Amino acid sequence: MRHVCALGCGPGVRGALSAITIALLAVLVGAVPAAAAPNPGWPAQCPQRVVLVLDLSESIDPYLPEVKKSASDLVDALRGASNEVAVVTFGSYATLAAPLMNVGNEAERRQLKDLIYDVSLTFGDGGGTNWQAGLSEAAALNPGIVLFLTDGQPTVSGSPSSGYLDSEDSLSPAVQVADSMRGSGTRIVGLGMGLEPEYVPNLVQVTGPVPDDDYYQTGTDAHGLLDKLYDVASKTCGIPVAALPQPGGGEFPVLPVIGAVVAAVLLAVLGGFLKSRPKSDPASPPSVRRKTEKLKDPSIRLSDLPPIAANLSSAPTEDAVTQPADEAGTAARDAPSSRRALSLDRLNRAIDDQRSHGGSANPQEPTGGHP
Repeated sequence: MRHVCALGCGPGVRGALSAITIALLAVLVGAVPAAAAPNPGWPAQCPQRVVLVLDLSESIDPYLPEVKKSASDLVDALRGASNEVAVVTFGSYATLAAPLMNVGNEAERRQLKDLIYDVSLTFGDGGGTNWQAGLSEAAALNPGIVLFLTDGQPTVSGSPSSGYLDSEDSLSPAVQVADSMRGSGTRIVGLGMGLEPEYVPNLVQVTGPVPDDDYYQTGTDAHGLLDKLYDVASKTCGIPVAALPQPGGGEFPVLPVIGAVVAAVLLAVLGGFLKSRPKSDPASPPSVRRKTEKLKDPSIRLSDLPPIAANLSSAPTEDAVTQPADEAGTAARDAPSSRRALSLDRLNRAIDDQRSHGGSANPQEPTGGHP
């Protein structure tokens, strides 16, 4: 003020300048926002009421399978006590995807995991990212812990009933909701999945300033996300990570097992069919195979075969048939084929005789057939 009055100021001027200065200071002090509510400490005991808030805007699409798998495994990690877990999803608007369920109860835990695997991206209303809506939906459940997973920055605020505000300042409404929750004792833990460095300060404003405690930054792989979630579960319940229940094996794979059984049965049937097929003897000459086929004539009845066999009774014995072959030096492997050829030849001649005499193998017998 001395520089302003260097050329001389009367008492009235000095008083007016002092009043202006005080007014300006008051405005500046009033413009400074009140300090954000600090993030409450970890409860370090279970059971707790935990709400998992998932960003399902369009940009999360590359990470969605990892998000579902890790969220499901977190449910398993919290099953050691009667923790209540709910799931909120948000894009431009928020939805209670799964109500609070007791994950210590096996039936409720399985139902919750099924609901997690059923969540899908929100493509409506331009696919915005509404942090305010997601946190507000979680606050209505009065949780002790909120896990807030996102991959970007808020782009809209408001609700479908009041209209969306698509502006550069969509963060302030989310911070106001977060301050109210932290002030009432809810700890908010951020999980920035593939979050760009310039967006980390936004996540800090709705959680807290301490990395790997108030907020985490994960990679895009499921293993990295699951490690962070297990650390959160460990700090929530106050037990070491190694003491947490491990991810469950999931449902019995009914369809794969049925498919394997059907395949095994088909292979067994096919193998039996192949084994039962008649095999042609490669050592038998074509004439023997043709004569064998001739015996399959359906006009020949089994009752006609005894007289045929009688006509063959005078056929040379196998020893008599094979002896000349042995004396000629024929290989032993050819003997069975020769015996079959001679026997079949006589049998076929007998069948031909039977046909020529009207069905009787003996030309002296009547041909009237069997009664």
